[in-house]
Parts: sequence; structure tokens; C-alpha cells
Amino acid sequence: MEQHPSYYTNIPAFVRYDEELLRKPKSILLYGEIVALSNQKGYCWASNSYFAERLRVSGRMIQDYLCFTTW
Repeated sequence: MEQHPSYYTNIPAFVRYDEELLRKPKSILLYGEIVALSNQKGYCWASNSYFAERLRVSGRMIQDYLCFTTW
């Protein structure tokens, strides 16, 4: 059985409803992961490979999501 972290995140409306981000919905989840990890330790400590595994995408896609967004 796969274990999942027990933290949560709030994704603000400006992220949830951003037309550009909605074309790549996992970029919204990436935002949530970054915020949740930042809330957990006060900073985001995860690597691109960590996010790729969590979101089940390639490391290249994580890079694309990060370059794509305008947070």
C-alpha cells in the first residue's frame, strides 16, 4: 500500500481558475505540493524528481510546469 504525506494545501482562486494553468492541470497540483511542503518546514525542500514521482510525470514535465507558471 502506497503511503501519502498527511499535509494539506490551499490553492487560491487566482491559481485554480487561471486559464493558462488550466491547460496544464498538474501545474496547479504542483503549486499545491510546493505550498504544502513550504508550510510543513517553512521552505520547499523537494527536488524535481520528488515532484515527478508524486505527480506521476517526468522530471522534464516538472521543469516545464515551473517555467510555464507565473506565480
